[in-house]
Parts: sequence; structure tokens; C-alpha cells
Amino acid sequence: MNLLLALFLALGADMYASTFDGANQSYRSGDYPAAIAQYEQLVSARVENAVLFYNLGNAYHGAGSVGKAVAMYERALQLDPKMEAARQNLDIVLKTARRNLARPLAGEVEQALFFWAEAFSFKAVLFLGILGCTLFWVLLALRAWRPMRFVRVLAVVVGLSAALSLGAAWSKAHPLQLAVAAQAEVPVFFGKNPDEPPRFLLYEGDRVRVERMEKGWVLVSTAGGDRGWVQDDRMAFVNNAPGPGDADKEGTSKEVSETKKS
Repeated sequence: MNLLLALFLALGADMYASTFDGANQSYRSGDYPAAIAQYEQLVSARVENAVLFYNLGNAYHGAGSVGKAVAMYERALQLDPKMEAARQNLDIVLKTARRNLARPLAGEVEQALFFWAEAFSFKAVLFLGILGCTLFWVLLALRAWRPMRFVRVLAVVVGLSAALSLGAAWSKAHPLQLAVAAQAEVPVFFGKNPDEPPRFLLYEGDRVRVERMEKGWVLVSTAGGDRGWVQDDRMAFVNNAPGPGDADKEGTSKEVSETKKS
């Protein structure tokens, strides 16, 4: 049974690597639709890897899909906040957008508590939280064995730090739900009725917060507080893949050699 499972996993890894390599080759040859189709196969298979979304963003950018490129770069940065290539390409693409609408942010309390973790990945802050919890219990055991004032103070500091780290890990596992306008103009309505006059327009590349989804419609809000309903097929979703805590497959770690600069 174990041998069969190992064989199955090996074959699966080979399939993902083959698809990824094929997508990279299509991208290098300038066949962006073929590259997109192959990268999307891996996304549909729930492969979670920052490089995959970065490459997919490059392919969408090459194909002229600004909104979808923005969404993929945003997803890459959720998975790997230190991925400077994705951050640079995101800035480049946003400069070509008709209107660079401000990106929605998390709540003020969340920003105040977890700002320090912005540059760290989910796994990194989770490790810090687990390490802090372990050290906290070690210090409590040490204090019970040999009471010392500084041990109690240190245990409090470590315990608070561990709680902050675990809170930041939870926040990263449940990131702000974002969507990006994927068409030249996307009307936003008061209600779920496309025949009524739109309340306002989103332009391709505009990022909004997703508040709720209902049968082909999405309730969104901008950083400035404007809200309304849009048809979901007009948007590209940043969080349509499982969060870091749900990922059960590892993507390949290869990168394409090209980085789009314009």
C-alpha cells in the first residue's frame, strides 16, 4: 500500500512538473494563451506556489489582460510577501491601468497588531507562534521548579509575542478577500440588477474588497468606502485558490527566466 501511494505521489509530481515546464516553454515562445491554459490547470489542481501565480501573472500581462495579471501578482505576494519580482511587476502593470485605485486594506486593529508580519510568510509567523508557545511553557515549568521574578516577566513577554504571532498566522491564513476588475469597464450597481443605472464604474486593474458572493454576483467595496454589486464574471479573484493552511500540494520551485518590465 505504501509503495503504491509513493508511486502515485511521484507520478503526480511528474505530471505537475511536466505541465509547469510546458507552460514555461509556451510563455518563452510568446504563446501566452497556451501558457495561461497550462498554468490554470495547476491552479485548478490546487497547486499553491508563489512562482506559479507569478508566472501566470506574467502570461496574463503578455496577453494584455491587466486585471487578471494584477490578481495573480497579488496572489503570489500573499503566498510569498518577499517576492520582489512579483511586487515590481505588479507596480509596472498598475501604471498601465486606466486608474490605479487605492488597494483596500485590512481593518485598523489588524493593521496595528500585525503590521510587523507583513514581510513574513504564513509558515514563518506560524513557526514563530509555535516556538513562542513552546518557550512559554518551558518558562512556566522553570518558574514552578525555581521561582524567579525575571522568569515570570520573561514568560509574560514570550506569551504575548506567541499570541501575536499566532494571530498573525491566522490573519495570513484568512487574507483580505480581494477581486480585480477584469474588463475595461465594470459597472457597479446598487442591487443585483444589470438593467438599472450603475452606481459607479470600476476600470480594469482596480482592486476591491469582496464582502459577499451570491449566485453570480459579488458585493464589493473600494478603499474609499463605495459599495455595490458586480457580476462575478467581470472580475478576477485573488483568493479563489485555497489559503496557506489548506494547501496540500507543493508546487514546483522553478521560475521562468523572463521578468516582464513593461
